Amino acid sequence: MAKVLLIGPLPPPVGGDTVSFNRLVHSKYWEKNDYEKTIINTSQKTEIKLTNRILGLKDFIKVINIMFSMLKKINNVDLVILWGNSRFIYTAGLLIILIAKLFKKPITIKMFGGTFNDKFEKLPRIYKNIAIRIIKFVDIITPETKFLCYYFINKLKFPKNKIHHLPNFIASVKKEPFTINKINKSNIKCVFIAQLKAEKGLFDVIDMLKSAGNVNCDFYGPILSRDQNKFLREIANIDNAKYKGIARHDEVCKIISQYDILLLPTFHPGEGYPAVILEAFSTGTPVLATKWKAIPEIVQDLNNGFLVKPNSSNQILDKLLSILDKELYEKLCFNAQKTFQNNYTEEKILGENYFKVIKTLIEN
Repeated sequence: MAKVLLIGPLPPPVGGDTVSFNRLVHSKYWEKNDYEKTIINTSQKTEIKLTNRILGLKDFIKVINIMFSMLKKINNVDLVILWGNSRFIYTAGLLIILIAKLFKKPITIKMFGGTFNDKFEKLPRIYKNIAIRIIKFVDIITPETKFLCYYFINKLKFPKNKIHHLPNFIASVKKEPFTINKINKSNIKCVFIAQLKAEKGLFDVIDMLKSAGNVNCDFYGPILSRDQNKFLREIANIDNAKYKGIARHDEVCKIISQYDILLLPTFHPGEGYPAVILEAFSTGTPVLATKWKAIPEIVQDLNNGFLVKPNSSNQILDKLLSILDKELYEKLCFNAQKTFQNNYTEEKILGENYFKVIKTLIEN
């Protein structure tokens, strides 16, 4: 039985990186492939954090603990798998890579999100050169977005056979046939499920609701403390917005399926392929999102959803009213689920892709 060391962040908090890694940890394919997994949890967060927050003493202590845990386990594993966001990869991740190579263990890295290039290019040249040399020791790199795959191959000159596109995936699949919601012209039902913070387009949605009497939106998710008072004050003053608390991981798809459309007009700097978009697609629910980062790689305007400019509440409303066209809405629903089934199931991403990569590294 092959032994694999998984290093990455588990909930809490509920966020893209923690939920994604949690899905990998609990995948059925570990048992199917007869792999024994050991986990090092890199998350120390108990609440939502800002993307560009300053690293502190707690982060330093956490890194030391991760290194000690890795040193204790490294001799007894056949492969190291690291899942992390951009900053973790080019900070603590470099030490993890060096330890793996010191002990002659193959290592694969999943880069969560779509902003590695933005942050990496801002690093001092000397640090960047050292980081590239270390990252090139990695056996397989699996960026979340197609753009980052191109970046590693074309800009950083990594060999093509080292770069494998690994988007988010959803473990549970809603089987066909699915029911297309009948739109009520006087009550278009929208849902917003994400970390509730301004960068996710939270207040753009609320601004839209203020001028849309026939549109209602329910909000789910943990609230960033910075935005909590404003958010609760804003929705208290309008009748067509409600906060429904934090949705359980295994309830998200069921919740989304009860609505006409998912809203995610994000301009979050760390955005990659938001899992909630794929969860919506899995239920045949179209998505209204933004032309931001890699989101247009998965959401196609007027095909499986709508795309608007960031910070454009007027565009949000205009696009929303389009779903009153029955023929267009049915097309969006059908293509949303088709997009999911063809590209983002656990079977496609892990079974037919990632675990073949893992097998190759272990056997070689």
